Amino acid sequence: MATPFTFINAKIELSTDGGSTWTDISGSSNKLTPSGGEMRTSGTHPTGVEDPKLTAGGKELINVAITAYYTETANEARELLEDAYQNRKDARVRWSPKGGNTGDKQVVTGAGYCTTPSFIGGEGGSSDALMIDVVIVAETYTESTVA
Repeated sequence: MATPFTFINAKIELSTDGGSTWTDISGSSNKLTPSGGEMRTSGTHPTGVEDPKLTAGGKELINVAITAYYTETANEARELLEDAYQNRKDARVRWSPKGGNTGDKQVVTGAGYCTTPSFIGGEGGSSDALMIDVVIVAETYTESTVA
């Protein structure tokens, strides 16, 4: 039986120039939640047939929600994501659950945008770290092996 993985060693990277350069935001990110991508389907019942016939269409957009620490440091998650949002830059995300070493699996989104601002909020009496939540919406994703 295979041993399950956790996300503790994951590597999360962000590109805001169409995938030319990637910045490791693992150290300033806390959570990554992908969703979307559902395939549209339709079923119809032909005359005289009990079971429906199923057809498949296009796929929905990919959403990648990222929770990151609020920092004011250049090239960390919050600054990169806010810049991508404000300037409508092509934002892409790639992540590798095992850490991004050669031979590890990784997921890479296609062209997309950061669709939410990185609002800063908190509670005065709390000792919790300030966090931001943003969503990158992308057209597609691919799975590959880190080279």
